[in-house]
Amino acid sequence: MNVAQLIRVVSVTVACGFCGICAAQDAPHMAVLQANSAFEQALSQRDLRAVESAWLQDAHVIAVHPNGRPAVVGWEAVRKSWEAALANFPELSVSMAQPIVRAMGNVAVVVGTEVVRGSRPDGKSVEFQASTTNVFELREGRWLMVHHQATRLP
Repeated sequence: MNVAQLIRVVSVTVACGFCGICAAQDAPHMAVLQANSAFEQALSQRDLRAVESAWLQDAHVIAVHPNGRPAVVGWEAVRKSWEAALANFPELSVSMAQPIVRAMGNVAVVVGTEVVRGSRPDGKSVEFQASTTNVFELREGRWLMVHHQATRLP
């Protein structure tokens, strides 16, 4: 385990300790929080391959971005939307403080407020908060994202 992975595990452990719903810190909740954290880290590192790895790649996945555009449906469209989003932010940081997790069998929901900071290609700084819901499905032992919705807060 490298330092970045250790920091991520510690961050997830601390986050789960503050989360009211996952106070028991059981294995599914921890695994979902780790999957959510890995997705945020992939975005923050602008790593499209890691973003791809976080998602279930099928025709039913959905992303609703905070840009006010309609939902993006299906893996190829969702992948292209992330590719475009990363291209729009040469610098990017995404984090969710105190996520709330609900795991029910092979489906889990993470809800929280994401803080998005970055810069545009023209150098303009961007910072906003988004009310976010991430839905994961357990497939072959991995929690994979099937739905992401981020709505920019005023």
